[in-house]
Amino acid sequence: MRVLKKVLLILLPVVITLFILELLLRLIGAYYVYSLGNLYRDDKATGEKKITILAVGESTTGGLWYESESYPIQLKNKMNEYYGCDNCVAVQILALPGASTSSTLRAYLSELYTVKPDIVLFMVGVNDGTYYSYNFDAILLRKDYQGNELVHRFDRALIQLSNQSKLAKLIKLAYTRMTVPQEVINDDAYIYSQLDKSDLWKREHFASVYYEESKITTAQNIESLVKITRGTDAIPILMTYHQAHVNELIRSVAEKTNSALIDNEKVFTVRGDSTLISDRDNWHPTAEGYALIAENVFAFLVDQELISK
Repeated sequence: MRVLKKVLLILLPVVITLFILELLLRLIGAYYVYSLGNLYRDDKATGEKKITILAVGESTTGGLWYESESYPIQLKNKMNEYYGCDNCVAVQILALPGASTSSTLRAYLSELYTVKPDIVLFMVGVNDGTYYSYNFDAILLRKDYQGNELVHRFDRALIQLSNQSKLAKLIKLAYTRMTVPQEVINDDAYIYSQLDKSDLWKREHFASVYYEESKITTAQNIESLVKITRGTDAIPILMTYHQAHVNELIRSVAEKTNSALIDNEKVFTVRGDSTLISDRDNWHPTAEGYALIAENVFAFLVDQELISK
C-alpha cells in the first residue's frame, strides 16, 4: 500500500503537468482560430442574407501569409458584388494550418450545425501523411529505414494519438527528430521547406511513394464529410488543390460519392503563371493565386445555378 501511495505521489504531478500543457496548447490553438475567424464574422450585415457558405480546409483555406486575401474572403467580396450589396453573403471557415482530414472530421459536425450553411466547400487532404513536415507522419510510416514491424506499429499508434492530442503532436515531432536518421529527414521535401524550384520534383516523388499508407483513411474521411453534410440541407462541393498529389484521390471520391467537383488544378495549369505561387515555399498560393481560386469557385457556382439573383 505504501509503495502504491509513493507511485501515485510521483505520477500525480506528472499527470497534472501534462494536463496543463495540453490545455495551454489547446487554448493557443483556439485563440488562433478565433483570431482568424474575426476576418469572416459579419458584425454589420446589411439586408437579408442571400446565402451562407462554409469553407473547410487548412492553411490554403485560411490563406497562409495572405489571411486577409484568402480565397473565402475574396469569394465573399465577389458574391456581395454579384448580389449588389455591402454584406449580404456569409462566408465562414473551418481552417487550421496543418489540419489533417481526421482532425477536420472531428471538428466539422459542430461547425456545420453552428454555421448552418447552404453550401460547404471542401479543400482537404494534402496534410494526410503526404507533404506534412509539421507532423512527420509520412516519414514515420516509412518502412525502408525501419526494418522492424513492431516499430512500425508503434509509429502508427503514435500518429493516431497525435491526432487526438496537441501535446502528443509535439512528442511525435521530438520522437521523429531523435529516432529517424538525419539523412532520411534531409532527403525528403515538404510543403513548408524552403525548397529550390529545381528540386520541386522531390515533393511529388515523396508524395507518390509514401502516400499509400494514408490515402485509404483520407478517402474515408472525405466520404464521411460528404455524408455528414448531406444529412443537412447543405450542398457539399469537393475541390482540388492548385497542385497536389492528393488531387487524384479527391477526384475519385467526388466520382464515387457523386459530388460536385471544382478543379482548381486545371485553372492553375492553364494560367501557368509563377506569380500565383508564393516564393516562401513554392507551394502555397499568393494573394493573386487565392484570387484565382475564388474566381474559379464563383464561376462554378454561377454556372451550376447554385447562386442566382
